[in-house]
Amino acid sequence: MFHAIGFPRLLTLGFVLAVSATASAAREKSAADLIRDLTYQSDRPKPPGMLSGVLTCGTLMGRVEEDRALASSLVKLGSSAVPDLEQALDSMEGLGPGPQIAYGGTWLLYAYAAIAGPAAYPRLRRMTRNPELQATRFVLDQSVAISFGLTSYVDGYRQSYEALGSGPACFVKEPRDALDDAILTWVKNDQAGFQESLGSNAKGDLEKLLKGRTWAQMRAELWPRSAGPEVGLGYRLKIPGRWSEPWESLKRSTTDDRDISRDPKDPEIDTDFTNRSGSACGARRVKFKTGVDIGSLPRYFVDNSDLADLLRLISSCATQVGPHHRR
Repeated sequence: MFHAIGFPRLLTLGFVLAVSATASAAREKSAADLIRDLTYQSDRPKPPGMLSGVLTCGTLMGRVEEDRALASSLVKLGSSAVPDLEQALDSMEGLGPGPQIAYGGTWLLYAYAAIAGPAAYPRLRRMTRNPELQATRFVLDQSVAISFGLTSYVDGYRQSYEALGSGPACFVKEPRDALDDAILTWVKNDQAGFQESLGSNAKGDLEKLLKGRTWAQMRAELWPRSAGPEVGLGYRLKIPGRWSEPWESLKRSTTDDRDISRDPKDPEIDTDFTNRSGSACGARRVKFKTGVDIGSLPRYFVDNSDLADLLRLISSCATQVGPHHRR
């Protein structure tokens, strides 16, 4: 079983890791060589703690910087890298010969999505539904976001990020994380989790929606009766800068943008939503409440006071079956 998960942008720890040599060497390698390096099937040494599962923020930062350079080199090869990538992904799925990939699969998925674009969606969707790849569902969702050019994508098969076992000390949460939490808990019918994803204004509106009726009755009014088991949707935050980007964009160093003091408080962001196939299905302004997470880092909560309107759109997009997205 493939257990690697994606890592968000890490906090600068007071030093900058030198990866230019890695990037330079990567540019001279073939797709097959880059894939072997990313999956540690070459002579590339595994980071300390990888085998034991005990990884510090510093170790993670070093690994992310190096892996991003290798994955970006794959993307620069363009369509010529797709056959080797597909063979590697077959290995992840257990569909073909060769060693099953235990490490580095995260970056292969990101690179494949970046090169193939919307054409990557059918395979990524199939992989999401593979129970043997359960631990990669978050990464698969983010790969779909890359393929469709979205900020994020939430499939009903995804586990919550917190369930993946990555602690909060290594990264800064962004509005994307709050909206993901609200969407995922709503589509999974998780009342407690959904309430925890809301700010004070949205919680107040939820109390009004629940007045005189149960959660099940309220949700039945907003969730389409014809909805099947397959649910998912994406969205794009229409705001300049990193908040609009997917979890991992393959475009930036983890050490170059950590001045969070300039981030707006209680932001309101126009947001375009798509159905699970990447087709546009509506837009809303999503309001966020800024709170405090562990280590005095910011944490965001969805805070729309017109919550029912937002939930109707999310429900419609998540259950809508539409034509495959085309650029």
